[in-house]
Amino acid sequence: MNPKDFIGLMIETLNPHHYKKLKTLSIKVAFEYFFTLLFFCIIIFNVFWIINLNSFSGKIDTSLDKFNYLNLTLNANMKEPVQILKYPEIVLYLTHNKTEYDDEFILITNQYLYIKKPDLNKDLFIVNKVPAEDFSDMLANKKLIKTVIGIILIAILPAVFCISYLFYLIKYVLIFFILSGLALIILRIQKNRMKKRDILKIAIFSGTFFIIPELFLKNFVDLGILFLVPYIVFLIVALKSSYEKKSKTKEFKKDIFSEFR
Repeated sequence: MNPKDFIGLMIETLNPHHYKKLKTLSIKVAFEYFFTLLFFCIIIFNVFWIINLNSFSGKIDTSLDKFNYLNLTLNANMKEPVQILKYPEIVLYLTHNKTEYDDEFILITNQYLYIKKPDLNKDLFIVNKVPAEDFSDMLANKKLIKTVIGIILIAILPAVFCISYLFYLIKYVLIFFILSGLALIILRIQKNRMKKRDILKIAIFSGTFFIIPELFLKNFVDLGILFLVPYIVFLIVALKSSYEKKSKTKEFKKDIFSEFR
């Protein structure tokens, strides 16, 4: 779906009186709209998440300031390495036999801390080798600690985007089908014969009132299921408007819906 069609369609979804026409669009168009809307909202969601990393860095300083002293001693011996994180690869291998760096993103041994850092002047990454005694005093090395945490968070951004997209995709699809099922039962009790497919399309298009507020505000306030309230209210109004015999929708000079049929 091209940006022009997407924006035009999104504007139409904000008016409940346009759903009599919106339900005439194909289910394919409804899902294309949903996938596109979710994609852009997840991008904004992750941008806000990155912005919040600055406040997270400040929390590290505040937390460490509560200690009088904090020393980290890596005097241990492990039989085999432990992979803390797969991507980016973070490995803990506290053994005196491990002295060579392989290809881990971060490798922690008894003697050294190996960190891959971006370097545009040379290769894509360079390996920074820090002796263990240099970071044993945690309070004296707050900057190094924040650097390591920052590198990890930035490195996992692609994974965060993919995981968050899939998570919210599944979440919203389940909500669409559950509310469509409930709406179908209520409409059948009221002797309304609206098609199941049309109910689902209306539920998907109405998702604009749920997806945008939740993903834009999630990083700042978590209202839980309260995000569903405006969506359910709008869905009820849109369903009612879509099966009224006399539509209050005004005629447009240009019918944008014809482009999707």
